[in-house]
Amino acid sequence: MVISVLLAFLYGCVIFAILLLVKRFIQSIINGGIFTLKNSRRIEWIAYCILFLSVTIKGIAAYFLYSMNEMVQLADLLQEVEWVESVSFEFFGIHWSMLLCGLVIWTIGYIFRYGTFLQEEYDATV
Repeated sequence: MVISVLLAFLYGCVIFAILLLVKRFIQSIINGGIFTLKNSRRIEWIAYCILFLSVTIKGIAAYFLYSMNEMVQLADLLQEVEWVESVSFEFFGIHWSMLLCGLVIWTIGYIFRYGTFLQEEYDATV
């Protein structure tokens, strides 16, 4: 149970970090700094957090269900239902749609980094 609480705390911290980065990104845009190096790094860190979640979320969910199963013997109750033949846990898996979303956000971060370069070149030219 302690491990489940620690994992929930870890995921809470990652989600809080994503929300904080999005908040700072939006505040920066409101203040007029769209193509800045800080914004590109914020977007990249959001992507890294989402990539971390996509790789670990299925295993953690399976571990959580497995630990709940051990506490209440849920698998034995489900096997008594006639349309449920077996209960399985997938500990190693990737959430593919979240992974794709993270890769797209990571690409947007690099586009913002290039936009920062172009903005600096434009400012230096004028």
